[in-house]
This record gives sequence, structure tokens and C-alpha cells, in this order.
Amino acid sequence: MEYYSYIQPLYLNVLSGNFLGGNCKNVDAFIESTKLAIDKLTDRDFIQMYSSGNWRELITASWLQHFLMLCNTISKGINIIF
Repeated sequence: MEYYSYIQPLYLNVLSGNFLGGNCKNVDAFIESTKLAIDKLTDRDFIQMYSSGNWRELITASWLQHFLMLCNTISKGINIIF
């Protein structure tokens, strides 16, 4: 269950939106942590997070998947422009 290592550092920032009010260094660190989690977590990890029934895992999984969808949408838009 590798995903546990990503829950603690991310869920408090996701839950309260703390990353939005921080300085650039904090925001950059949060984004890097999010990107690292997306790169490392598998579909199986996401399924386990959603099926755990624990609100921390649910919130974090949802955030990560929506962040990934946003990144994919942006990259598709950039490819269309260029």
C-alpha cells in the first residue's frame, strides 16, 4: 500500500485549500508532491484508496485524479495550439 505515503502530506492541503494561500515555495512544493504521487500511484492504488472507506484516502484520490485530468486537458490544449 504505497499510497499511504502520499495521503498524509497532501490531504490537509487539499481539504482546506492551504496550498492556495501559501507563498510560491509552498505552492511549488505542493505541486511537486502532487506530481510525484500521480507518477508513482497505479490504478490499483487509486481503486484501493476509493474502496478504503476512509475520508482522507477518498479526498486525496479525488484530488489527484482531478489534477491529472486538468494536466491532460491543458496539455491537449497546448498541442492543439502548437
